[in-house]
Amino acid sequence: MLNPAPIAATGFPEPAGHLSKEARRYFGEVFSRQERDAMQFPAVEDIAGWQRRNREEMGKRKTINAALLERYGSELQPIRLGGVPVADIRPARGAIPGKALLYVHGGGFVGGAAHDALDSTLPLAEETGLRILSVDYTPAPEADHALIGEQVLAVLAALYAKGFAPGDIGVYGDSAGATIAASAMLRARLRGLPLPAALVLWSPWADLSCSGDSYRTLIDAEPFYKESFLAIGARCYAAESDLADPLVSVLFADYAAGYPATLIQCGTRELLLSDAVRLHRRMLDGGVDAALDIHDGLWHVFQFKPIDSPEAILARERTGRFLLRRLGLC
Repeated sequence: MLNPAPIAATGFPEPAGHLSKEARRYFGEVFSRQERDAMQFPAVEDIAGWQRRNREEMGKRKTINAALLERYGSELQPIRLGGVPVADIRPARGAIPGKALLYVHGGGFVGGAAHDALDSTLPLAEETGLRILSVDYTPAPEADHALIGEQVLAVLAALYAKGFAPGDIGVYGDSAGATIAASAMLRARLRGLPLPAALVLWSPWADLSCSGDSYRTLIDAEPFYKESFLAIGARCYAAESDLADPLVSVLFADYAAGYPATLIQCGTRELLLSDAVRLHRRMLDGGVDAALDIHDGLWHVFQFKPIDSPEAILARERTGRFLLRRLGLC
């Protein structure tokens, strides 16, 4: 069989003309072909190198995070649940009693921390009134997908032990964190743990083998990542496992055996567009109550990049309505 002819890449874009002035300004200030293409990464086995890189990246965001804490006035307390460190975030206006969101941060599996992911937690906590428990899992390659999944499961089990019912808990994650969150629900099902009421996936990286069409058609239009980052991040997370293992790449999982109601959000300017579209179809085919919310011209995790764009606010409103409804609050 002949190999298919290559599809021409779209080229690094200007922001879509229909976007808000806030979104277009953010695009111009943050995204750069030169910076994207100059990204360098440690080797998969260089744990110390990845830890150093993560510290450096988080150091760049200290001022931003301090400003977010001052702006929102949220209460942020480090606690442990199931032996796992967690950032316990409560909105300044007070949290709705007896309900909680379990959040898993992004960072390509290799970066980030619970206390660092404030742009994706503080606005949603304040807008929904929900307490957010942000899991401070051990990043790859120090931990692989199995250990990271165990850490998320330990937090979920600890919430149940504290008296939360499945209907009291929603789960969400962004990017790699969305993958971890989705996989954790599969792991919970395998263990016989009750499944939470709802799952929200912002720009999920559902296929670590990167086989979808948008990995080809949007390869140069993606402003955040270059292809080599995805390849090395996937291997750091999967370790010795097959990239098509359903607990690694949730696109290939069986959803017919039961799964939480799920909302998937993504933009049309991200490599992971195909992941969101195919995961939605896979869930529907398995009988899951799944919704796909695609936003034209938007990039990876636009729900909080930038926080104040009308597009981000709208996406978070839709996320909030979905979660509150599934938690029986509206």
